[in-house]
Parts: sequence; structure tokens; C-alpha cells
Amino acid sequence: MKEINSVEEFEAFIKENDNVVIDFWAQWCGPCRQLIPLLEKIQTETNKVAFAKVNIDDNEELTERFRINSIPYLIRFENGKQTNVQAGMTSKSILEQFAGISE
Repeated sequence: MKEINSVEEFEAFIKENDNVVIDFWAQWCGPCRQLIPLLEKIQTETNKVAFAKVNIDDNEELTERFRINSIPYLIRFENGKQTNVQAGMTSKSILEQFAGISE
């Protein structure tokens, strides 16, 4: 999963991909560390969505921009526009629905 480390990288990633899920996380967050392998597994199973992660401790500007106040926190973008959010740990099937892979 791509790690985004700047606003410029974020903007480019959103622009380059039609369907995107961004995971806001932190190394010290247990549920965040549990969620990442699920997202990586989904990423290997499909090419319908691009996944990336943003470490909130290293990217204060993006964290503030999206008003992230709990983690893990996922934001889905379609064609550059924010379409959905998911807060907290969840199942693989819910993540697939969130990402638009399954109904």
C-alpha cells in the first residue's frame, strides 16, 4: 500500500486514480495496525481501487484538512471527490463494500 507523505503526493494520487481509499492511521494505534493487512489483502485481490495510507503523526496538514479526530479513519474518493468515510476497525466484507468492490 502506498504511503503518502505530503499534500502534493496526496493530490497527485487522488488525481491519478479514479477510485481511491485513503487510510489515516498511526503506528501506536492497535486497530490501525490490524486494519492495514486487511486493506493490503483487498488490494492484492482487485485493481478496481487504489489504496494509500497517511500517518497522522507525520502529516499534520492532511490530518487537519480532513478533520481526523479518531483512527483508523478511511476516506473514499471517486473521480477526485470525497464520497464516503469509515471510522474504526471493521471486517473485510465491509471494507470491500466501502471500497466499491462488492455490493
